[in-house]
Amino acid sequence: MDDNSKLSASDIALLSGNNNDWNGNSFMWIFALLLLAGGGFGNFGWNNGGGGFQSVATQDFIQNGLNDQNIQAMNRDILSAVNNGTAQAVNAVNQAEYEQIAAAKDAQYQLSQSLSSLQALAQQNQAN
Repeated sequence: MDDNSKLSASDIALLSGNNNDWNGNSFMWIFALLLLAGGGFGNFGWNNGGGGFQSVATQDFIQNGLNDQNIQAMNRDILSAVNNGTAQAVNAVNQAEYEQIAAAKDAQYQLSQSLSSLQALAQQNQAN
């Protein structure tokens, strides 16, 4: 055998599984966990490369939320005022209709009384 067929120290270490890579294959497990947890090395998965946390609220974001709440509160107030105004208008129309119907009934009753009186007078005049 010549010198090319002999195993070197690195060949023996490779074949014996002694790679000095942090207790066997633990480096591969760490690498696999980083890949699974972070989705790659780009920002370790936070915001997928966007440069920060997605859940961090900025002052503008909070102010916009407060403005939206104020607008919704004003819309509720406007809707309440419109509903109250509509209810009052419907009530006023119903009351006016009731009063007109009552006035028409009173006028019809008075007319009926007047016609009865005239009919009684006409019968008296015919009898005389």
